[in-house]
Amino acid sequence: MLWLSGAFVVGVWLGVQPGGGWDPPGFVLHFWAIAILLVVGHQRITKRPAFLAVVVLFLVLGLVRTGTPGTNDDQGELPVSLLAERVEFEGVLKTEPRSYGGVTRLPLRANRVVDSDGEHISLSDPIKIDVLADQLFGAVEPLRGFRYGDTYRVSGRFQSRSDAAEFPPGITPDAAGVVTSSSVRLLDSSAGSDLRREIADLRGGVSASISKTIPGDASGLATAVTTGDRTGLSPSLRDDFQEAGLSHLLAISGLHVAIVAGLVLAVAARLFGRQRQLYLLMPFLAVVVYALMAGLSPSVTRAALMASVYLLAIALGRQRSVVPAIALAGAAMALIQPESVGTLSFQLSFAAVLGIATLEPRMRGGMEVVVGRMAPEGHIAHGPLVAITRGLGYSLAATVATLPLVGSTFEEVPILGAIATLLALPAVPLLIVTSGLVAAIEPVWSFGASPIGWLAWLCAQWIVLVARLFAAVPGGTISTQGWSGWLAALWYGALFAWLGRDTLRRVATAAPGIMRTRAAEFASSQRFPGRRSLSWFGLPALMLAVLPWIAVAQSSGDRLSVTFFETDRGDMILVETSGGRQALIDGGRDVDGAAQALGETLPFWDRRIDVMVLTHSDADHVGGLVEVLGRYEVGAVVDTTGIAETDVFVEWRDRIGVLGAQVVEARTGMVVQLDDDVSLEVIWAGSSEFSETNAASTVLMLRHGEMRMLLTGDIPRSVESRLLGAGIPLAADVLKAPHHGSDTSSSGPFIDAVHPTVVVIPVGERNPFGHPDEDVLQRYADGVPDASVLITKDRGDVVVETDGERLWVTTDR
Repeated sequence: MLWLSGAFVVGVWLGVQPGGGWDPPGFVLHFWAIAILLVVGHQRITKRPAFLAVVVLFLVLGLVRTGTPGTNDDQGELPVSLLAERVEFEGVLKTEPRSYGGVTRLPLRANRVVDSDGEHISLSDPIKIDVLADQLFGAVEPLRGFRYGDTYRVSGRFQSRSDAAEFPPGITPDAAGVVTSSSVRLLDSSAGSDLRREIADLRGGVSASISKTIPGDASGLATAVTTGDRTGLSPSLRDDFQEAGLSHLLAISGLHVAIVAGLVLAVAARLFGRQRQLYLLMPFLAVVVYALMAGLSPSVTRAALMASVYLLAIALGRQRSVVPAIALAGAAMALIQPESVGTLSFQLSFAAVLGIATLEPRMRGGMEVVVGRMAPEGHIAHGPLVAITRGLGYSLAATVATLPLVGSTFEEVPILGAIATLLALPAVPLLIVTSGLVAAIEPVWSFGASPIGWLAWLCAQWIVLVARLFAAVPGGTISTQGWSGWLAALWYGALFAWLGRDTLRRVATAAPGIMRTRAAEFASSQRFPGRRSLSWFGLPALMLAVLPWIAVAQSSGDRLSVTFFETDRGDMILVETSGGRQALIDGGRDVDGAAQALGETLPFWDRRIDVMVLTHSDADHVGGLVEVLGRYEVGAVVDTTGIAETDVFVEWRDRIGVLGAQVVEARTGMVVQLDDDVSLEVIWAGSSEFSETNAASTVLMLRHGEMRMLLTGDIPRSVESRLLGAGIPLAADVLKAPHHGSDTSSSGPFIDAVHPTVVVIPVGERNPFGHPDEDVLQRYADGVPDASVLITKDRGDVVVETDGERLWVTTDR
């Protein structure tokens, strides 16, 4: 099985190489692949010469498979006349929707196009397009979410990948282009596989449960290792994982599947014993469920297939090496989808597992000797040290095996990746287990899921901390530009020479797989002594002991803290009192942005917002509040008087009604007492005289002791004039500039009346209006020359703290 499967995979690999693949380094790599096959099969070839002919036959079959119909699933092409025009597409949503830049990204497979002249063009070969949309219209359930298998008609401007000088990041790699849509209409809900639709709903439910229980980047990381969905991670954190050499922890692969299978195998063996093979059913089902939650992506499918073959080999009493399972899984995937053999995910997945299978056993012996000297068997530290050294062995083996591939693809190598993986890897199994428990428990008992979510948060925070620390190390990566091909050829050649012919010939029997090794240790009949078991319970106990100190460290003391968040577009302000009360004012445009920002700012156990205020109904103020309502308990809502019937605002109103939160309409003179000496007064609640939503913005005055902060929403000059004419005291120490510094606001008389010490202008990097206006900045410079003017797109989040007498201001940048 090993040699024939390997020959077939190598044949497919050679067949999918482009013409440029036969440059000198590429030729050397191909030579090494064939040489390894011949050497590994040396014993069988010498004893049975006909075996060589069979190996060559399977290699040729692999080459032939790459030339058969269906090998290259090329998508159709758009008519040239449609490129860069405003057109309509009809297509089926083939994967789950994703959040992208504050809107929804829909990967569609389009089969019909309507051009700008109204002509319907059917596409014989459907094309893949990405639709960026924030509106959905349909005759039935107009506000329900986008779902796999639905058929949509989208209208908007089409941007072809071939014509785009710069293509937006985060777009499907093989998409023909992007539609920036003005509308999306639901046509049908019957397309697509029912099973895939159920899987998509399952993944959505898991993600929702995790996001409700685990806050911030920890939620995104937990979702990534549980479902494979990495959209909840901030771009900066993804960059940190890449630079630290930890990006492999974010993408579910053989490592994650092996962890799940190994843990469940150990538990099943302890519960049922190993006399009967029924105990293998639990890890098999666990692998299947995990693969389904991960969306059955190619890399997960390969890993699940590998693990299933391995478990089947145990059940049949066959050879228990992981190498034949790898080879068979690779051959099956190469047969079904030959082009995947040439992809980086395929190569990294199999290189990592092969490295662990062949290199880790050689490293293990030396490490066990060191552990035995430091803590002999029976010592309380022996078990944890063995686990740590095994983690180091797996990390080093996988890193050594994949280093040339990483260098060739990204033209840089994270030289500290092995150490970073060693530190982060022990927390990964616990994060997967606790995240899975949260997803299972939260829908039926949210209170019971919270303590488990705290443990998941701690694990995720540790992994994030390791990523950020190693990403910040200067010189953590080295460039391989210009010599990456030779690096791969020489590196694998050296590994081949080091392992030697005998090692390669015995690899199928001498290198037990990862799961068998780990399961055998935990499932053996020898029980751990009681004192040793204390070391395994010590980690959770230590985590629980640390929680109160984390709470103290994250406390703001006796100061009032007001955070003006940097959003992609819009306003988001969080007020935190010294007594623990919290008010959220607006939520920006990004659907997930507000919830993610709260998760990063508030303590991970804090899932309550006492007061939520919506100043007006524009999307860049209400967009993020909908998700906050789903993830946080909201005590009371101060709603706007101005109404704009946008989809997101209607959804906001509907969500409030479903949750049953206390809702009050903003009225001039209303005072919300947040704490003993902290109040939030509505000094303007809009007027029916103004039809524009900005003019209906709720204006708030936040008071603490002698300090005042004026929060103005998006009011225009006409409202500023009304406030001045009414004689309302506007003097404030801190001013949130109206309407993001637009020239329609911040008049000279208004600035003179407020006369602030600090001016905060919330402006997103993606705002298309050029805010703040240069004339407005000049008016602030002339009117309050001593004031600090802080723009969030330049300074990041702005935090203003006060004890009622003095101000402290900090910024991210």
